[in-house]
Amino acid sequence: QMVKEYENEGFDVHVIDSWERLRELARTRPKGLYLIAYTRLRMHPDFVPVTKTARVKTQEGIKYTEACLNCSAVVKRISKGSKEHCPVCGDVLYTYVPENKRPPLRYRQWIADIERNGSSTEVRSHNKQLPYIRFLKRIPFDLAIFDEAHNAANLMSNQGTAFIRLAASANRVLCLTATVTNGMAKSLYNLLWGINPVQMREAGWDMKSATDFQAKYGAFKEVRKTDERNRHRESEKVQTYDTAGISPAALVYTLPNFVNVDSEDFDDLPPVEREVIKCAPHAEVEDCMRTIDKIIDNAELPIEDKMPAASVKTAAFLRVSDTFRHADDEIRLRGSLLGTLQRRPVDELLEKESELVNIVRQVETWGERLLVYTGNTQKIDMRGPLRRIIADSVPNVSIDVLPDSVAPDKLVAWFEKTIARVVIASYHRVATGLNLSQFNNLAWFDYSDNTRMAEQGEGRIRRVNTADIHRMMYGEVRPCRYWYLTSSPIQEAQLAYTLEKRMIAKLAEGETPDIDPAECTSGNQSFSALITKALKEGNIDYQDPSALLKKMTRSDNTKVREENKIVAPLLAAPMTPATAKVIPFPPPEPSPSPVSETIPVIVFEDGLEVVKLCPADKYQEFVTEGMLEVTLFGTYLLTGRPRKRRRA
Repeated sequence: QMVKEYENEGFDVHVIDSWERLRELARTRPKGLYLIAYTRLRMHPDFVPVTKTARVKTQEGIKYTEACLNCSAVVKRISKGSKEHCPVCGDVLYTYVPENKRPPLRYRQWIADIERNGSSTEVRSHNKQLPYIRFLKRIPFDLAIFDEAHNAANLMSNQGTAFIRLAASANRVLCLTATVTNGMAKSLYNLLWGINPVQMREAGWDMKSATDFQAKYGAFKEVRKTDERNRHRESEKVQTYDTAGISPAALVYTLPNFVNVDSEDFDDLPPVEREVIKCAPHAEVEDCMRTIDKIIDNAELPIEDKMPAASVKTAAFLRVSDTFRHADDEIRLRGSLLGTLQRRPVDELLEKESELVNIVRQVETWGERLLVYTGNTQKIDMRGPLRRIIADSVPNVSIDVLPDSVAPDKLVAWFEKTIARVVIASYHRVATGLNLSQFNNLAWFDYSDNTRMAEQGEGRIRRVNTADIHRMMYGEVRPCRYWYLTSSPIQEAQLAYTLEKRMIAKLAEGETPDIDPAECTSGNQSFSALITKALKEGNIDYQDPSALLKKMTRSDNTKVREENKIVAPLLAAPMTPATAKVIPFPPPEPSPSPVSETIPVIVFEDGLEVVKLCPADKYQEFVTEGMLEVTLFGTYLLTGRPRKRRRA
C-alpha cells in the first residue's frame, strides 16, 4: 500500500521482505525509503515447524496426530526447510526463531529466583544479536520513523530491544502513536530512551532503571495475602504491584520530546454518535453460570491456582451469555481441561442477536455499510454464527467475514476488494494500521478491557481524511455511529471499566480527561480483580456506560466543524418490527440538497419532548450560538437544563 502511495513522490521505496533482500540493501545502500515490519525486525531468519499433537478424527479413525494450532485440522509431515500452511484454515505452520533462544524456566525456578532476589527484579534484555538489526545498522539512516511506537514500549521484548538499537544508529528518530502509554509510567521509559538518550543519561537513568522510573513517577498498590497452610512463612504477606497512574513530574521528559497532535488540529471530521444497547440475558444463562461455578469448584485446584482460576471464571462468565446456544465451551486452565459446558438447544434468537439484526436493517435502509467487531468471544469463534443469523434475518443483505487465513500484509487488499454491506471481523486483526473510512457504522458485538485495542479499534472508521471520503461517497459528511451491545451485567461492567480507563488515559497524554479521575469507580484494579471481588460480594458496582459515552461523545463533537454537524433530521424509513431498545438514527439524504425553509427541532415543554418547525434563518442562528445538540434522537434546542429524556 505504501509503495503504491509513494510511487510518484520522487524517491525510491525499498521493501525489506526477506533476509536476502536485507543483505543486498546493506551491501548496496541505495537512497530512499526503507520499509520493514515489526515482526521481521524482531525475529531471526531461521524458522522451525510448529504444530500440536491432538486427538482428532482421521480416515483411519480417532487417533493422536500432528494438527494445526489454530483449527486442529490434521497436517501432513512437514519436511525440513519447508514453510507450510494449514490446508483448512490457511494458518502458518512455522514460526521464526528468536535470536535470544532463552532456556526454558520452570515455575519452581521462577519462584525461587523471586524469593532469592526479592520483589524488585533487575530489568534487562536477554536479546543478544537480532540479526536484522545487525545489518540495518550498517545503513546510515538520516531518519528512523517508528509507526505504532507503543508496540516497542517493552524493553524486555525483542521488539523493544530492536527499537532501541535501530534508534541509536539513526541521526534522527520520529515515533508515531495514538496511544502513548498504557497508563503506567514505565511504558514511557523505552520510548524516551529511543527518542532522547542524552536527556535520560544526563538525568542519571540507565537502561536497567525502568523499575526505578516506575517507582518515582508511577503508581503502585499493596496487596495483602494470607497463606495459613505454609508454616515456613508469615501468615500474612504484603506485595507491591505496579498500577495505572503517572505523576505530572514526568512532564519534564515528555514535554521536550512529545508533540501532541490533537484532533482540534484536524477539525474536518465527521460527528460521532454512540449508543449502548443493553440486552437481557436468556433464562438459561443463570444455569450456565452455576455450571461453570461447579466445574471450577469440582476441579479441586491447589491454592496457588485459585487466582488464575478466578480469571478463567471471569472470562467464561463474560462470553457465556453470547455463546451458550452455539457451541460447547471447554473450561481450561493453562491448557488443562477442567470441564465442558454443553451447548443449550435454544432455537429463538437471543435479544442481543435481534438487536444486531435491527442495526443491519437500519444501515441497509440508509445505504451505508456496517463493520461488526467480535473478539472471537475469547475462545468460541462467533463470526460464523453471526453471519448465519444476519443472512437468515435479512435475506438480501451482502455479508463478508474476514478469515484468519488472510495474512496481515494482505488485509488492505482484502478490504479494498470486498463490497459487502456488512463485514464481520475480529477486532484483534483490524484494530491497528487500517483506514476503514468506507464504513461509517461500527457495532461492537463484544467489547475488550484492553484500552489500547478499544481506542484503536474505534479509530479505524474515523480518520483524518474520513470527512473527505464521506463527501466522495455520499456527497456530504455523515456521522460515525458506534453501537455497544451487552447481554449481561458483567459485560456492562467491562464496557464501563474500559471507557473509564480510556477517558482517564488522556491525562497522561497531556489532554483534559473526559471525567474526573476521582469519579472512576474501578480505581486501580484490573478488570479480572474487579469482577472476582464483585462476584464474591454478590454486587457489581459500575458507572452507567451510557452516561460515560455521552460525555465522551460531547467531547469528540466539540472539535468538529459546525458545518459537518448540521444534518437535517428526516423521518426514518419503515422497519420490520423488532425488540430493539435503541431509537433509530434519522437517515441522511442520499445526495446533498438545499436547506429547507423549516427544520424540525425538538424542544422541552412541561417536561415533554415536542417537535417544532424552526425557520431556516433562526436555525442557523441557534447553530452559531451553540444552542443545538445533534443526537441519536434528533436535534435538541438547549434552553436551560432539559430533563432527562425517557427511553422509548
